Amino acid sequence: MKKTQIVIQVILFLFISFLTASCSLNEKNDEGNYYQDFDNLKMWDRNSQVTNERAHSGKYCTYTDSSHEFSQTFEIDLASDLSQRYKSVQVTAWCMKVKKDTKAVLGVRLENQGKVLVTETSNFDEALELPDTWINQVLILKFPKDAPADCRIKVFCWSPDKEKAFVDDVGIELRK
Repeated sequence: MKKTQIVIQVILFLFISFLTASCSLNEKNDEGNYYQDFDNLKMWDRNSQVTNERAHSGKYCTYTDSSHEFSQTFEIDLASDLSQRYKSVQVTAWCMKVKKDTKAVLGVRLENQGKVLVTETSNFDEALELPDTWINQVLILKFPKDAPADCRIKVFCWSPDKEKAFVDDVGIELRK
């Protein structure tokens, strides 16, 4: 009887493992995943907007300050990605503000020929409770069904008052 129970448990385990591996609520393709921790960017682009003042991981992160209203911006053309039938993008990023009332946002937008089609943002003054603390933010932007093929996704930090804010370890996942 013990042998039968073990065989049943093994079969049940294999069946559950198969279901877990083959079924997913969000289809994912490695080609639609991007990551930036800003550490190598400094070496690839000497004009990149990164600092070693404060980083979530590694040595560098991007920032806004009195001279920079926008952080380093991630941009990707969607022409090939829309053909993959992606319907949305999820952005995760570690964000930090220096002052409690910092006016800055983490943003993701879909643009077409300079026109903003749709935007999703997280306001630092509301979403980040404590200054000088790294907090993980998640944004999900759904693409309009009629989005033209020549759209661009942009991910950025923006501080209209040019206040100090930091962003690091940005993950971008295009979703079907």
